[in-house]
Amino acid sequence: MLKKFSIGTWITACAFVLTFLSFIFYFIGVNIEGYFQGETVTGTLLLTIFSLLGSCGVVVYTLFYKSEGMVGKILDIVVNVLKAGIAIMLVFAGMILLNARVEGLAYIYASNEEILETIQTPANMASASMAIVTVVFLVLAGVAMIVSSFFSLRKTETVAVAE
Repeated sequence: MLKKFSIGTWITACAFVLTFLSFIFYFIGVNIEGYFQGETVTGTLLLTIFSLLGSCGVVVYTLFYKSEGMVGKILDIVVNVLKAGIAIMLVFAGMILLNARVEGLAYIYASNEEILETIQTPANMASASMAIVTVVFLVLAGVAMIVSSFFSLRKTETVAVAE
């Protein structure tokens, strides 16, 4: 079954894993004690969930559907457009999260030296680090999905020509 996977499918699967990890990191960052505790970002959450569902659908489509005939060609085009849309959603989710967290990150990392010790507590630093890690993983997943758009989802079968 895995022999069907082309480089494009493997990169899409990697993008799915990166998206899933960013989803986990997001929830860790929102639920741990610190500066961003309880501050959910609905746009990032929704775009990440849609991206997870879409990339999982692309991999499942590659596994179980043989693209033959006109319907297969149309579905391949739809899946390629879906991959581009997933990439846009992932990068946009990272941008939304960064926009929501930038003021807090600036407050934590760039405050006056007189109050720096009271702001840069271990809990606040962990919360800020999780926000940064989540944004990085979302953007990496988006870049991986962009790269996967340049590759086919299926290996092409070579036909030997008899001489």
